[in-house]
Amino acid sequence: MRNKRRFSRIETLLKARYFQKGNKGGWGKCTIIDFSSKGLGIEFHTSEEINPGSTVHLEVFVPTEADAVCIEGELRWIHQRRNYFVGGIEWCHINRKELDEDQFASLS
Repeated sequence: MRNKRRFSRIETLLKARYFQKGNKGGWGKCTIIDFSSKGLGIEFHTSEEINPGSTVHLEVFVPTEADAVCIEGELRWIHQRRNYFVGGIEWCHINRKELDEDQFASLS
């Protein structure tokens, strides 16, 4: 199978939580499974479907940082696996006090 990705990915396992507008349950649990300079691979720990093209807000808990890294991105694709979903998010904004995108990419 040919790799369609434009940017190389770095595997990781970072705890996170997500919020999507219209999500009745509030914040949900998720795991960041990989990242690149433009996006994230993510496992959503839910059985509720999430629509591609929707805006997702994330708080990523990085072990070396005191505060969560806040990310806003667009869900580009999603696939169901058993009782959870795996997807890809292209980030739009990273909001944190002292880290920039290059520093985030070096954390894992």
